Amino acid sequence: MKSSWEVKYACWLDKQGKEWTYEPKFTLSNNHIYLPDFQLSDGVIIEIKGYMRPDAEVKWRMFESEYPQINKSLLRKEDLKRLGILT
Repeated sequence: MKSSWEVKYACWLDKQGKEWTYEPKFTLSNNHIYLPDFQLSDGVIIEIKGYMRPDAEVKWRMFESEYPQINKSLLRKEDLKRLGILT
């Protein structure tokens, strides 16, 4: 995994008994590949972000608009703290 927060989130999912896939592949309209961090077994997409670089924000916004049928969440530091994943 690319960040310690992703590892902690994956461990948290495992403790919750939730099945997940790491970096599922989606193709955007500009032919770029978008790899969100997690896809849960119910299809929900989870993206973990400490800092949102401008290019990452563009991809996230494109993904949001091009895949409106998919439930998705962007989790930041405060969200991970609220879940008890970060202290």
